[in-house]
Amino acid sequence: MATVKIHYLGFSVQELHDGATILDAIFHLGAKYGAAVYNAAKEQGLITIDEESNTILVRANAVYELSQTLKTVY
Repeated sequence: MATVKIHYLGFSVQELHDGATILDAIFHLGAKYGAAVYNAAKEQGLITIDEESNTILVRANAVYELSQTLKTVY
């Protein structure tokens, strides 16, 4: 099984622990950014998933800017 990676474009690459799946990485990003921000970023193509290479690309600056414009309630 290949290692799952989250590539924060322009910043870093995070490798998840052995045995992690793409679904684990998705849950990680949902917890990191919040579900509303994650879903909006995914819809806008700021977060893309490549299941063949087990890599998720995150345009981190754009996701942060998006998070500042969304009206989320905590």
